[in-house]
Amino acid sequence: MKKLSILLKGIVVGFVSCAIPGVSASTFAIILGVYYTMIESISMILKNFKKSMSFLVFMLLGYAIGALLAAILVSTIYDKYPLAIVIIIICFIVGSLPNMIKDLIPHIKKVSGWIVFIVIVGLFIAYSGFVVKHEEITFVDMNYVDYIKLLIIGLITSITLVIPGMDFAVVLLSLGYYYAIMDLMKNLLFLNDVLNNLLILGTYLVGYGVGCFLLSNLIKKLVKKHEAIMKFATFAFVVVSPYMIIKKCIIDNDGFYYSNGQLIVGIIIAIIALLSVMLMYRLTNKDDKRVNAMKKRNMLRFYFTLIRELPVTFYYLIKMKKMTKKQELTFEEKYAFCQKILAKVNKLGNVYPVVVGLENVDKNATLYIVNHQGRYDGIGALSALKDFPCSFIADKKRICWPFYRELSTLLEAIELELDNPRSEIKALQEMSEGLINGRSYLAFIEGKYEDNGNNLQEFKTGVLKTAYRAKVKITPVVLYDTYLVYGKSSIKKISPEIHFLKPIEYEEFAEINRKELADIIKEKMQNEINMINTRKGV
Repeated sequence: MKKLSILLKGIVVGFVSCAIPGVSASTFAIILGVYYTMIESISMILKNFKKSMSFLVFMLLGYAIGALLAAILVSTIYDKYPLAIVIIIICFIVGSLPNMIKDLIPHIKKVSGWIVFIVIVGLFIAYSGFVVKHEEITFVDMNYVDYIKLLIIGLITSITLVIPGMDFAVVLLSLGYYYAIMDLMKNLLFLNDVLNNLLILGTYLVGYGVGCFLLSNLIKKLVKKHEAIMKFATFAFVVVSPYMIIKKCIIDNDGFYYSNGQLIVGIIIAIIALLSVMLMYRLTNKDDKRVNAMKKRNMLRFYFTLIRELPVTFYYLIKMKKMTKKQELTFEEKYAFCQKILAKVNKLGNVYPVVVGLENVDKNATLYIVNHQGRYDGIGALSALKDFPCSFIADKKRICWPFYRELSTLLEAIELELDNPRSEIKALQEMSEGLINGRSYLAFIEGKYEDNGNNLQEFKTGVLKTAYRAKVKITPVVLYDTYLVYGKSSIKKISPEIHFLKPIEYEEFAEINRKELADIIKEKMQNEINMINTRKGV
């Protein structure tokens, strides 16, 4: 998934930098969060070739694909819809600003940083006013002098990949090589005069590569010695880029025209672009130090599920909110509706749970004791009990998000605050009364999850009090591989397993204490996990 992410970011950087005048490749690399990794990889290519290439191969492949797409589409998309493209790109930039501002906060009082910021903004505004377009050249009947010139052009344009704010398209336009390079890539894509075009492109890329290597080493040293100042510098490049884009794409564009259709399309796609870049930052937050099972970057499947059928997501969320206010609905009616949503969540997320041992389940009041692996556990366990209505007990902090909050309300879940003893006593008392009145409950006896995967953690015995008080049976439930659903960045088909073990009747544990009972349950669950491991060859 990481390699795919790098490839996609490379495509975006390559496309916007080649297709849209005013958009800098390095500025967009900053926006997408790959700039400093790119600089590090280029500068270390001789010292750590394998590690550098593991990033650069996918980044450059993506860049090449993006550039080729730009060569094909620049004359259609950008020329026909300049306003829509400008709006979309600016929204990408705006979406990146909160994260950049967050990085600047610790250095906000650094005067030298603000001086650098003002100087860079001023320089690039001046730069945008002085750059002029030269007469366009063509790659026809080239001699050795032309190849030397092309090599130098490669060296010059390499600054656009390494130095934020310097735009590839604008620099090439000013040198008279933009359309020649675009036509060259288009001809290569359609296999026209391949050998000659490869020689020309290769000459350009040699100069480009050498320039990138030399400049990357310089940037790396600057970042190492002046980290805070460089943060102000990159912030300045991004802040000034909307002005550069508007100037080059609208003010200085003789072919620019306005239409209401462009504006509407631009706004709609721009909102999607803004949400996409914000989501990307949530998924790639380098400051998220939590265990893997809790990191947002591993929630790709969850966000994919929400976005895949966005109107349906909003429909169900709104309907759930409305249903929470309908007092006349029975618990069974609300439970049936929630099961429809859980089935939809599984289908959209490409999750196909394997349920084992339903013969051990009935509709009598039961305390289901479940192991805890990750965010999907509640969805998985509840969806497995489709025809057996039950509620659950959960940490109040974990069910405060949209969907989870409405789900817990509809299913009359019992909420407790783990750090509040009074809350725990009240919650367990409420749960005991529910069991006495015939309601079944799911309880995650480990209380929390970490990066434990399919390994059992310490059992908290407090929740077992409810089974003693209500004199109900306990059914151990083993979750297997559920941590992979929302704990790994993937949307491939996955089949977590939910195993219902043989119930432990009240008479079997009435005379033993909670610690002994917990040990018995844990042993049964561990034996089941061992059998699954053996079957899977783990």
